[in-house]
Amino acid sequence: MGVNRIWVHQTLRRRGIAALLLDHARSYFVSSDSVPREMLAFSSLTDSGLAFARNYISGGKVLLYNLNPETCH
Repeated sequence: MGVNRIWVHQTLRRRGIAALLLDHARSYFVSSDSVPREMLAFSSLTDSGLAFARNYISGGKVLLYNLNPETCH
């Protein structure tokens, strides 16, 4: 499952909102079962986004995908 963007207002961060949003998205992405956290791929991440993704994914291995097909070989 690809996560293009996830954003939470700065005053509401560190309250688990982004994790809750991704948990719900993973639950409803396919009808049979929830997508494992380790199977999420993120597009370009900010430093804080990368920190969130590493914390959200157990083991810290963050998968990335490229939104620009011209740079993919």
